[in-house]
Amino acid sequence: MITLNKMKNLIYKLIMNQYKKRFMNFGSNSLVPVFSGEISHPSRVSIGNHVSLGKNCILETGGGKARIYIGEGSIIAPNCKFYAFNHNYNNSDLKSIPYDNVNIEGDIVIGKGCWIGDSAIILAGSTIGNGVVIGAGAVVTKNIPDYAVVGGNPAKIIKYRDSEKIDRLLAEEKYARSNSAIKKVFIRK
Repeated sequence: MITLNKMKNLIYKLIMNQYKKRFMNFGSNSLVPVFSGEISHPSRVSIGNHVSLGKNCILETGGGKARIYIGEGSIIAPNCKFYAFNHNYNNSDLKSIPYDNVNIEGDIVIGKGCWIGDSAIILAGSTIGNGVVIGAGAVVTKNIPDYAVVGGNPAKIIKYRDSEKIDRLLAEEKYARSNSAIKKVFIRK
């Protein structure tokens, strides 16, 4: 006899298998909540291997051709928002107030092994380097270099991570979602 939990897991797997097919790319061992958040055009979203996308995230590519790429091993906390387009509100050809019907697009690229904190917002045209940490609530409006730790609105560089260590871990593919053998340890500040 099949248990209720086994039935739920089977239904979830069936739904996920169909859901994954809608994406431009959906890497192995990646986790994207099916019943939470919003992904406007999955066919223009690429999810790398070992990616975790938290609940209530919004990935909005708009009606044009903009794309969102999330590199392998990246962890996206709940409530994050990715907007690969913006309204035309300040160009010389502005046709109405506060903005007109023109959308300005730009791909969003998240590097490998990034950690994006709760409720962060990533705006059109932003490229985030490898090993970057984005603090909770940060608003990313421009490119962030490899290994940077950023926070604030707009996001500013606070410090840099150890590039040699990050490069070694990336080369060895030691991502949080790929290495369940690593025991979680809590350190008190």
